[in-house]
This record gives sequence, structure tokens and C-alpha cells, in this order.
Amino acid sequence: MPFLRINKAQLGLLERFLTKLGDGAGTFRYFDKRPAAIVLTHLYAGLLLDNDEPIAYGHLEKEGETLWLGIAVAQGQRGRGIGRQMLSHLLAMAKELNESTICLTVDKTNQSAIKLYEKQGFVRIEEGPHYYKYSYVFE
Repeated sequence: MPFLRINKAQLGLLERFLTKLGDGAGTFRYFDKRPAAIVLTHLYAGLLLDNDEPIAYGHLEKEGETLWLGIAVAQGQRGRGIGRQMLSHLLAMAKELNESTICLTVDKTNQSAIKLYEKQGFVRIEEGPHYYKYSYVFE
């Protein structure tokens, strides 16, 4: 399954993916207050395709000195290792960009994502009312 870096021509694919997010929209709210085109300003934003259909989304977004990572997997695709593939891809991209640290937040109720991040070496550094903040430091 290929990864596709999102450019202006692929915004329609991203929007199609967002309609497939299903119940994942409850824990991945990144686009609730942002237009899809915001990804054109990110260091990296990509889709994982299966038979030309987007099944996962991921981004690396620089905010000041902080590099933020975001991942979403389409409903019906969870439990297949798709999130792990996207996370590995994003970590490789960040390393290629010579980044040293990545942060993310995850809803406390999203136990499968929490397990994935912790298994990959992310460390919980903060707790909010409904989320945990994690950090990953490249060695």
C-alpha cells in the first residue's frame, strides 16, 4: 500500500478520507475547526492508499518549536496495523527532516492509540481533562 504526500491536487482525496473516518471523528477532531487545505502548510501530510482509496491520514505540523504528529485511520480499517504503518512512516519522515522531538495528544478513551504510541516509545508528559500529551525523542 503506497503513501501519497498531499498536495493541492490531492485535497479531494483527503476530504474523501474524512468522510470515511466514521466513529474515529470523535477522537480525531483536528479538522473540526480547520479547513482541509491547512495540510498544505504542514511539513508533511500524507495518505495511505489501498486500491487508490485513502484508508489513513497522517501529518507533521510545526507550531513554533514544537513538531506535532497527527494520525487517523478510517472506520473499518482499524485493527489491521494501519495506524502502526502510518506512525512508522511519519517517524521516518521526521527523522529525514532532522527533527529531534515529536509531540502528540490523544484522547484518554482512545486506548488502542495509547497502546500504539507507548509501544513505539512515546512517553506521557502531561495530562489534561480529556487527553494525554506524549513526546517522542529520537536517539
